[in-house]
Amino acid sequence: MTVYETALKHAVLEQPYKKGRRRLSVLTGYASPPFIEDLLVNMPELQLEVVIGMARLDPITLWNHRQFKRLARENERLSIKYFVGDKPIHSKIYFWHPENGDPELVFVGSANLTRNGFINFREVLASVKMANPLDLINEDDLADCSSEVVINEVDFAYSSGGEKINVQRLKREIDGKPYVDLPLVRNSRGVRTVPEKSGLNWGQREGRDPDQAYIRVPAEVYSKADFFPPRGERFTVITDDGESFICIRAQENGKAIQTSESNKLMGLYFRKRLGLNSGERVRIDDIDRYGRDSVRIYKIDDETFYMDYYSD
Repeated sequence: MTVYETALKHAVLEQPYKKGRRRLSVLTGYASPPFIEDLLVNMPELQLEVVIGMARLDPITLWNHRQFKRLARENERLSIKYFVGDKPIHSKIYFWHPENGDPELVFVGSANLTRNGFINFREVLASVKMANPLDLINEDDLADCSSEVVINEVDFAYSSGGEKINVQRLKREIDGKPYVDLPLVRNSRGVRTVPEKSGLNWGQREGRDPDQAYIRVPAEVYSKADFFPPRGERFTVITDDGESFICIRAQENGKAIQTSESNKLMGLYFRKRLGLNSGERVRIDDIDRYGRDSVRIYKIDDETFYMDYYSD
């Protein structure tokens, strides 16, 4: 038995994949959509099966459920199920299936399938010999995250009914959380403008989708290394009107926040808030008519942020 206390992501996830393993089954207490999306993007041949064992006792947030469902529907390589049996499962087991003549490779320990589990927290995983733990779970105790009826079978945190996020509760709970204000306009010598080919108008150039957009992160903000995740790492953003996105910091020094799936999603979102049609250029008059030229982003935890763009 080998015990791993550092570089868990490399030892347990990246190294087996680099050596040719492709099929991974995971039993975990908790999981996060940004971390799973990161694995799928960086391991393009990975076949990933996940069972989240604490879903009944400690309900998954509705925004995480939305993203689990989106990821599973968009990736045939991914399956995510919630354990809804009588006794919640707090185990963390990573089972690489036998492949190319190599036997199964199994790790057991304390690390959940999250960035905290593999990077931010001090956790331990050890290689062991055991059968696939998912084979021991009764299918009747599992709810597929992408099922149309799962919303009626599983309780989700911050739900105000169906798939509508209880934003009012979330607003109360962010009180006192750290935040930053990010500008949507440029102010040069007292003249405010919306950049013509960057920020909300990033796609307004030849050869690009006109809806592509990002939120600019000023130097005084991205220099705060402990607020946003590092450049290239994904995180969840929930909005004041109940939307949610997986985002990523891009460009030099991570000076841009954009939606990871496609940066046009960010542009479509803001154009809708501003009352514009898809593809329209955003102008300063649009911003002034809406009544707000910046967004405030609160940090809920290392992987979750809340964006306030409310205007009376």
